[in-house]
Amino acid sequence: MEGDHHWNYRQQALASILFDKNIDPIVRRLIILDDLRRQTQQQRNDNNVAAAPRISSSSELGLELERRNQVKQLLHTLRTALYDIIETVTVKNDEINNSSSQNDEVGNEDAKNYWQSRVQNQINGIAVPLFSLLRQHQPQQLHNSNNDGGRLHYILQSAAYSCMEEAALVVVVVWKCRQNIVNISGKCKDGESNDDDMNSLVLPGLVSCTMALSSLDIANNGDSTGDQNTINSDETALDRGEECAVALLRCMQAFLTSSSPSNTVFDLDSLSSDLDQLQHLASPMATEIGDAMGGALVARLVQTFLALLPKESETKEASNNNNTNNNNPTLQLEALNTLQLLMTSIPTDTLWKAILPGCFAGLYRCALSKLRYSSSASTHKVASEAILALSLLLVQSMKNTNTNENTNESNNHSVTETLFAAIQKSKLAVETQDLTEGVSDQLSVQSSHQDFAFDNEVNARLPGPLSILLSLVSTNRSHLVRQRGLFLCRVILVETWSTWTESTSITLGKKAIEYCLTALTDENDKLSDYSLQVLSEYKSQLGAIEWKRRLSQNTVPTILELVEMLPILAKSGRDVEVRNYLRIIDGYLLISFRGAKNLEANHTKHRSLGKGKSDIGAALSCAEAAKVINDAFSVIFAPDTESMTCRPVIEAFSADGNEVGIIGDHSRLRFLYLQDETINAARQTARLFARTFGTKRCAFIIDACVADMFESCSRRRQLRHTPDGISAQLTWSGSCVYCTELLEGLLKLDEYGDRVRATKNVKRTAHVLSSLAASVFPIIVSDPLWTLPTTLDGRGSEKKAQTKPNGLQVAMVDSIGGDGICEASSIKVMNANAILLCALMGFVCQFARVLDEDIKLHLPTILLPLLERASGIGNHSYVQNFAVASLGVISKSSACSDMYSFIATNFDYLLDAVSIRVRKHAKERSTMPRSMMGVIDVVLRSAIRHGSIASSAHLSMVDHMLTCLLNYFDRQYDVSMSQQNYLDTVCVFRSIISFVDESIIEQTGNITPFMALESNVQEADDWLQRLDDELQMGPTGYSEDSDEDPINESNTVEDESSKPTDDNDEHIAENKSIKHMKEIHTVNAVLARCSYLVCSENLKIQVMGCETILAGFSCLWKIGDFRTSQQGESASNPLLPAIAELWPTIIRRLRAASSAHISSRRRSRHHLPLRHAMAKDQDQSKSQTSLEALISKCLEIISQLCTLSDGFFSNRFENDVYPILARLLESDERGIILLEDGRNSHYAKRHSLLLSILVCLKHAFESSCGRDLAGLIPSCGSMIFPMLSDHDHVGDAAVETIKAMLKVDSDALWRGLHKLSGRSFPRNPLCVVPPCSTELVSPSGSKFGFDKDVCMTTKQNAERLLDFIDTLPEQHL
Repeated sequence: MEGDHHWNYRQQALASILFDKNIDPIVRRLIILDDLRRQTQQQRNDNNVAAAPRISSSSELGLELERRNQVKQLLHTLRTALYDIIETVTVKNDEINNSSSQNDEVGNEDAKNYWQSRVQNQINGIAVPLFSLLRQHQPQQLHNSNNDGGRLHYILQSAAYSCMEEAALVVVVVWKCRQNIVNISGKCKDGESNDDDMNSLVLPGLVSCTMALSSLDIANNGDSTGDQNTINSDETALDRGEECAVALLRCMQAFLTSSSPSNTVFDLDSLSSDLDQLQHLASPMATEIGDAMGGALVARLVQTFLALLPKESETKEASNNNNTNNNNPTLQLEALNTLQLLMTSIPTDTLWKAILPGCFAGLYRCALSKLRYSSSASTHKVASEAILALSLLLVQSMKNTNTNENTNESNNHSVTETLFAAIQKSKLAVETQDLTEGVSDQLSVQSSHQDFAFDNEVNARLPGPLSILLSLVSTNRSHLVRQRGLFLCRVILVETWSTWTESTSITLGKKAIEYCLTALTDENDKLSDYSLQVLSEYKSQLGAIEWKRRLSQNTVPTILELVEMLPILAKSGRDVEVRNYLRIIDGYLLISFRGAKNLEANHTKHRSLGKGKSDIGAALSCAEAAKVINDAFSVIFAPDTESMTCRPVIEAFSADGNEVGIIGDHSRLRFLYLQDETINAARQTARLFARTFGTKRCAFIIDACVADMFESCSRRRQLRHTPDGISAQLTWSGSCVYCTELLEGLLKLDEYGDRVRATKNVKRTAHVLSSLAASVFPIIVSDPLWTLPTTLDGRGSEKKAQTKPNGLQVAMVDSIGGDGICEASSIKVMNANAILLCALMGFVCQFARVLDEDIKLHLPTILLPLLERASGIGNHSYVQNFAVASLGVISKSSACSDMYSFIATNFDYLLDAVSIRVRKHAKERSTMPRSMMGVIDVVLRSAIRHGSIASSAHLSMVDHMLTCLLNYFDRQYDVSMSQQNYLDTVCVFRSIISFVDESIIEQTGNITPFMALESNVQEADDWLQRLDDELQMGPTGYSEDSDEDPINESNTVEDESSKPTDDNDEHIAENKSIKHMKEIHTVNAVLARCSYLVCSENLKIQVMGCETILAGFSCLWKIGDFRTSQQGESASNPLLPAIAELWPTIIRRLRAASSAHISSRRRSRHHLPLRHAMAKDQDQSKSQTSLEALISKCLEIISQLCTLSDGFFSNRFENDVYPILARLLESDERGIILLEDGRNSHYAKRHSLLLSILVCLKHAFESSCGRDLAGLIPSCGSMIFPMLSDHDHVGDAAVETIKAMLKVDSDALWRGLHKLSGRSFPRNPLCVVPPCSTELVSPSGSKFGFDKDVCMTTKQNAERLLDFIDTLPEQHL
């Protein structure tokens, strides 16, 4: 049923009949039970007066409990009956109207008045027992609550609370029935005045509910704490009155408003119209409550509501003990909603001024306790409602006096009272005019003095608590709390501005304005829109001139003060306050833009913020202000060195294999002081500063930051000692991140204007930033910033001419880890240097995003330094990751698919720059950084991947670079090169060979195969000339004592050889004869150095040197094969001279490695005393494994030479290689040593050396040398036969090797295979038991026990080989 629907007199008659029939018996029963209670209470009181007080017996308490249960059931029945009557009367409305439409007459007023008064009297009669129940006083609590009587007392108390709850609910329904008869304005339908409602229902109802609330335990926690402590755990679960209090509060809300209590919660989405909405919710009848009892009723109601709110001590204790018994959020929300409704229903400022101190203190404590201590889910709702109630209290008691003064005075008096007062006033004016004027003047003076005293008290006591409250609200995460905080700011700035003094208006108003500014950048659009609306109302109230004056005087100093506080808060770890300060700074910056001046434009809202130019950009970009901002953000953005971990660069190829991406986020820094959320807010603030500065001013600021960083680093490099450790690197890194965010802000500068203007700004911005890049890039990639060491082994070694340090110099701590006397650079310093370089590369990467394709203009400055840092050699993994990510961004900006295509595109420049750098180090005989080797490796591999090697110019550049590198390598004889430097050099040599190999493949693939051959005479002459050229070629060498530069000398020879002759035929013949001469020269030069490197002590260098030699031989064979295909069998093969020159080194290395392996095998633990064997560690097994890898690599070279040498290698294999293999395959009493050791080993590649030997023998007999090695087959076969018993990879490899020998001479191994297989010979059957006894005889003549599985494996492999012999064709004798 709606509250504004009224019954006609026929409906009232029907309701009256139903009341008599259904309600009257219930009411009579309630009255009888109430009389019984009064009689019992009177008798108890009389007994207490006559004699000593006694405790009620259990029987008496039981009877009282039964009576209250009956009352509760009757109240529930009464509420149900009332709802049924309302529904019945409402449903039969149409039927009654149709039947009475013809019989109603105008003169039937007596019947209407009769039924109206009758129903009113009946409703008043129903309310009498209900109000009596609400006013009942509860029995006193017993001191001894542990007996049965004490427990019954708590049960009785719970039953009483249930009765009062039901009574309150019934009163709500009775008030609804009364509203259907009498209008909410207190007048009946005929317009006659009716004040009985106030006297019979509203005032008695409010008084009864107030008395009932006061009697509840929930409202008297402070008075009964001692008694509550005596309650056992069984009684703590009883009702303490929370649900009863909620029902009573909703009953009060029904009296105070015309709508249902469920609709009294104010809409959170319409904060701008909160005051108007609350005023419309107020009932006109409820406005007269304020005059009742001289305002004492309102004061009592407010006191009751505040008693239900949590206190600060209780909230703190509940949060510590996790106790929620005394913290009912539903009850607190209902109390606050009722208090809000009471405030809006009684707009009497004098009344609320009197109540202000106590009410403000209670609401302030409630909001403060919820915001500070409580952590429950309902905390934000209670805190928001408390803030709203506090705001309404300020509005009602401190509203502007020049707005509604006349309207409030007229609304507080009725028309009759106004006329009567006017008549009395005129009469007194005629009789005693002078006396009246004196009294009125005296009253006005007294009233003004009271208002003045009130304003002074308000300005003295309220600004502090309100400032604290705004500070807490601004850092709260709840949108609801921040919404109510904005409404409080609106009340302070707009609604009550006339109450505040000038000083208070400045301080408190500044706090409120800053809170509104924090909401301008809130993620919730409604909050940002409402904050902008509050600022616009405040601006319109001040006026445009005063608004501009205040901003000009306060904005820049306030921003600088806030910025100076940021480092202090960040170092103390107060992230929430840092974010709050950053939001305030954002707000000040946003309102300074000219596009945001029209704050009244509601249609644009916050979208107009940030447009145009800023009025404070010039003031903030001056030298002093810019330094303050830079110093603050350099601390905020200080990275965390402890979070650095080793992260390898993982590449991911696309589906087509053409593009390469990097997996993972390799361009992200962790920060020292603040969390990610705060860092993101700081980034947004820095970008907003960039928009405030403008492009040109921002460019000057960035240039100054980089210059200061360079000067400071150079100064520290010269001092060699600073007491502040790595703080300088962290500060520089923070400054780099700040400059990077400024660039990001400039990148987004043009997103807020129109397209035409944006296009012009982009061109202007690109020009300015390109000039800035040309200024800062050379400084960033220069010494000492870019050359800071990031690994302990990545620093350059000492220079030759270095003075001997004294003790004081050795004790110094080099805080930047540069080259010099001090060598105490720790890992912490290296990490700090790595972080700084990562920040610098992030700055360069941001420039690439801003400049886009214009970054190509600056590639000569930054590309090679970035490649140096992208190398995994000599760099921290963090630095490598950042460099790779930066190269990826720059490659995208340069319209390249990935980093490798980008490097291949700039192949010419990179090789030229590397050659110049290497040549400089060679001339100066200085140590080249290890990262340069990584650069060469990456450049060559990128060219190989993207096919940028077909050009002869590229090959010439590689040859020139190699010459420079060899010159540097050869001049290091008097400089101690570390093993790591040698290893880096071998890696580069390997990449050069791969580049040459790809070049040969591309060139030979593009040559047409149908070139005509020369005549035999001409071929003979050309062959002699080519042989002479080949014999004259060799490894590049020169005298170290000479002053000539071999680089220039080689270029001169090359230029002379490339000059064409006048005769065209001779020129063609010369081109044929010197085909791939550059490739041959390059490969031979690398092989000559590798022959030196394989003699190193480091086994890893030896293995990689052998790999390079193997790749070089493959390149030379491809050249020889191409010459043979083009010129016939008479063509020279460059592989043969290379083999002749390198063979002594290879065979010596093989002999030495095999001898070391055999000696280490003989000194195994099996042959040593127990004491000596236990003293051995794992280094011996590791060394033996490395030796096996070296021997395997040497055997792989020999296998390749046997395959590629066209048979001339057979003599070297038979005389030099085979004896070494025979020693490696020697046997003892157990069998073949390599085979048995592999079986007893747990190493994953336990048979690697044995398999390499078998593969080498297989290739040797399969090659063209096989016929010449036929004499080795019997002895070699006898060594391999025992391996046929292995059922692993060794057995299969042995079978394949024997097959290769059988193809050469099957007769040499036929008889032995027959013995192993157990087959009988023709005409001479032989019974072999066991079948392989002759092969398993030890040298000493003793036999081991035969393994059946081993014998079966040997027999099966032998049978396979015999079957293979049957498939062979006839062989020549």
